[in-house]
Amino acid sequence: MPLSTKPDYTSDWFGHNIPAWTRFFHLSGWNPENPFNVGIEIGSYEGRSAEWLLENQFRHPASKLHCVDVFADAEKPDSYWRRFKNNVVEPAGERVEVHKGYSFDFMSKFVADGRKCDFIYVDGSHRASDVLEDLILGFRALKPGGLLICDDYLGGSGSNPDLTLGSPKIAIDAFATIFRDRLDIFGWQPINQFAATKMLDRSDRKSTRLN
Repeated sequence: MPLSTKPDYTSDWFGHNIPAWTRFFHLSGWNPENPFNVGIEIGSYEGRSAEWLLENQFRHPASKLHCVDVFADAEKPDSYWRRFKNNVVEPAGERVEVHKGYSFDFMSKFVADGRKCDFIYVDGSHRASDVLEDLILGFRALKPGGLLICDDYLGGSGSNPDLTLGSPKIAIDAFATIFRDRLDIFGWQPINQFAATKMLDRSDRKSTRLN
């Protein structure tokens, strides 16, 4: 049953991910009834992924999903913010917390405040530099054992003609390479997504600095 009794969507860019996501959460040992689950979704659009998460993985009333999006043209009658509000905010109540603005601002403060999350989904800006920022800050925010998913591995940033710097791929490849010793990357995943669990915090590693 949908989170909203009258869902209002104009497109479905998420439904095809459900089988893979179901598997990712299962493999990570996720407990959807855990009252302490905290998740962050960067890029919410109309709310399809947030709705699925709240229905299937954040089921306890005390769990929390932070949704971060610029929600452009929020005051217009046909804005996607109004559809997101109808689809997710109103039916979910206190289980969802909305942050209107850029992910860098929210994530920087979240990390600086010493807060932690169990899940993060990166699907905001598709420009490589922005994706890399989101992945690094998201990794810092994740607890060890936490699940990270990044969308549109081979996607682009809409009107941006630069298919290298305008795509998440180069950022995901760099992140996965540099953080490889602290990631457990799933052996199987769809070509359009990157998914992994975090193994270690920086403080858990043995220092390799030279005195």
